[in-house]
Amino acid sequence: MFKNYYKYFLFIFIILSLFFLNSSFVFALEAKYPPILGLTVTNGSGLEDYVAYFFGFGMVLAGVLAVISFAVGAIRLIMSVENPEAHSDAIDRMKGALLGLVLTVASFMILRTINTSLVTPSLTPLPGVEGVFYTNGKDLKPTPMSEANTDNVPAGYESIIYKCKSGPNLFVWQFPKTNFEGIENTFVKTLKCNESTTISRAGSFKMAFETPGIYYFLKDGCQGYMSDANLSGGQLIEPFKDKVKSIKIINNIPNDMRYGIIFHDSDDPARAGFCTLPFLISDINKNEGCVAGISVSSSADFLVWNAKNPETSGQGIDFYSEPWGLNIGARAGRYSLGNKGADNKYWNYWDEATQNLPLTYKNVNRPISYQQLYQNFSQHPGSINIKGGYFVILTSMIGSNIYCQTFYKDIPNLNETEFVATGNKIEIIDVIPIK
Repeated sequence: MFKNYYKYFLFIFIILSLFFLNSSFVFALEAKYPPILGLTVTNGSGLEDYVAYFFGFGMVLAGVLAVISFAVGAIRLIMSVENPEAHSDAIDRMKGALLGLVLTVASFMILRTINTSLVTPSLTPLPGVEGVFYTNGKDLKPTPMSEANTDNVPAGYESIIYKCKSGPNLFVWQFPKTNFEGIENTFVKTLKCNESTTISRAGSFKMAFETPGIYYFLKDGCQGYMSDANLSGGQLIEPFKDKVKSIKIINNIPNDMRYGIIFHDSDDPARAGFCTLPFLISDINKNEGCVAGISVSSSADFLVWNAKNPETSGQGIDFYSEPWGLNIGARAGRYSLGNKGADNKYWNYWDEATQNLPLTYKNVNRPISYQQLYQNFSQHPGSINIKGGYFVILTSMIGSNIYCQTFYKDIPNLNETEFVATGNKIEIIDVIPIK
């Protein structure tokens, strides 16, 4: 009877253990658990704390069942005075319950005496295991990629360590308040493999691995709160709209992807308005760089710079002295910017003052007086034919500020663009081959 009883108990204990050791369930619990045999768990406890707790729970449960079994045997003993067989069974049940209770208490005391870690185990990652962990300087515990309240961090584990042999950098945003609030005083720590950072003063934190793209910062020098990697343009969202002070460009050199950006003061980057110069890393073999001094940042044009193989972008650009000059038979002077420079090499970035773009009238029926009056593109800009993947920037200076409008496609009539229609003179044109 005793053996059969403990088979059922062992089965129930295993089922309960498997149920409560499901880590996703355990860490979601918010109930308060009473101390059992000196063992406690809280919302910040690790998996090993729950293992120890439910081991102790199993011991207590075994003791309670043994006492109940003894009580049932005693009642049967009293009621079986005139039944010798039932009397004997009751005595056997009481003996089995006492033996089970003694064995349970003895096993727990022996395990406590031999090695306390057998009843209060610790989870330590195997040597060589890579990942992101909480650490107390000695032991490691797995950490989530974000934590809205650092009160949930296991007690004593006040640092995060990035364990790896090789891999991308790890960004750790440390917020002064819970729920990822207080971004004005937030800072971001960049961890390389096997580096760590303390989170003892943070109210919450989040992490992300470095990926190619453009990162926005709220402070100069690529400091303070920063965005995730941006791979598209358009209107900026809070908290970066009109507040970007610096950016970090991280290129994807192995895949020949080099990124650039222009910021605008208008909500729509296609509209004319004040803007910045194009931000690109001039050394095409350099993976990353920080740029400070961002003057406007309401919206942005994002581009993938075809710096290494610009000849694959297209056949260049034609500038005409008349609207719709790109049409066959149009009576317009032309300046052709091919995809090769004067030294017969492909250019990967081109900018020039419009007065330095001489117009040719070969095979064009225009009076000499017209040709003498409009000798360069600055004197009579009419249209632009973009023959491939090129990013074109029309700029002029208003005081010390840059006024611009950007285009990816043909401009059949420059007079109809917002840039020219509002009375601005095209002073400089930038052309960037893109993918």
